Amino acid sequence: MSQRETFVIGDVHGALAELELLLEKIKYDPSKIRLVLLGDLTDRGNDSKGVVDLVRKLNAECVMSNHDIRYVNYFRHEIRKETSAKNPIYLSEHKQGVYKSLSKDDIVWLASLPFMINISGSTWAIHAGCEPAVHFIDQDPEQLIRVRYVDDKGRAVKLNKDKEPPKSSIFWANAWDQPYDIIFGHNVVDEPVVFKNKNNTCISIDTGVCFGGSLTGYFYERKEFVSVKAKRVYWKR
Repeated sequence: MSQRETFVIGDVHGALAELELLLEKIKYDPSKIRLVLLGDLTDRGNDSKGVVDLVRKLNAECVMSNHDIRYVNYFRHEIRKETSAKNPIYLSEHKQGVYKSLSKDDIVWLASLPFMINISGSTWAIHAGCEPAVHFIDQDPEQLIRVRYVDDKGRAVKLNKDKEPPKSSIFWANAWDQPYDIIFGHNVVDEPVVFKNKNNTCISIDTGVCFGGSLTGYFYERKEFVSVKAKRVYWKR
């Protein structure tokens, strides 16, 4: 059997119909294509359970992400806490619906997801990104699923209350100077963005399907993006 191509898919967020369309568009064949997803399988769309079921059925690879880990952490508190103890993880009414749709086995599967997946050589799939101040092998899992902007020392900074980055901060991929190429999602962009740095290339492919944008995948060997438009707006930004 010839070596399979690798196809990496950005944040799906419960948009099952679009995921199915994208797989149809690339004529997905597991004997020919290695399928890797960047997390956030759940939330915001209309069928998180369907997305999880499909990804598991296809035996696709997937990294851990900030939205998916919330259900894992909620579940962990539920099985550990006393009957009268309040779960410290808040789930909105929508998220409660998503949580209840997932089986215990689904959540155990989500809990098993790695925080990074090697694509080839020095190229890695990660949900959000890396802190430039920290060596790649020592990255904080919390930042791998959350980081967006960093300070002048290369450490992650939180967004302001208005969801804008702090002044003088820089997007992590613009500051990334280590010899590791990263394919990531998390930060919504209108079109895929390629960051060509001195020592690496970072590729951003969360094109906001849940917000009415598109679902994008990337053929690693071909260096080719493939997208399908969202059928509707599932969540307002």
